[in-house]
Amino acid sequence: TVLYVGPVASAKSQTEIYAGIAWDDVTRGKHDGSVISKSTNQIVRHFKCGPTQGSFLRLSKVDVGVELTPQLMRSRYVRPDAELIAPDNLLPHVARTSSGRDKPIEFWGEVKLRNRQQLEVVEEISLRMLGISKPPPDVALVLEEIAEFNHLRGIDLAGNL
Repeated sequence: TVLYVGPVASAKSQTEIYAGIAWDDVTRGKHDGSVISKSTNQIVRHFKCGPTQGSFLRLSKVDVGVELTPQLMRSRYVRPDAELIAPDNLLPHVARTSSGRDKPIEFWGEVKLRNRQQLEVVEEISLRMLGISKPPPDVALVLEEIAEFNHLRGIDLAGNL
């Protein structure tokens, strides 16, 4: 959880902006949100958390996630007319056998599999581990755009922010 955004009294550069983080894992951090000021040698509290729960991160290191958009919902699914991954049922990779020979990897049923995984026919979709952290800012506009997903019974969002 971000509890502070601003300069940090113990930093080399007092103009650089940091995020003060309180980790869910109380042993992951290094402090309780307070530091010793470089200029005054006094303790400065930027935020409060457990004794080893806090950290300061440069803003460039903070992942704020992505919005849940129709484009993101479509990103895990391939259109039936998209270019085949395995033309002639062969993937562009090989497996090395125990005797050291390269053996082509076959992928049978790609078109049939694609047809069963179209957004228009599935009832549940998986958006795991995509870094989704928030809904889009204009939900009304998106509701219009996502009418194509009204048939979905479930969206798996495990592993998101």
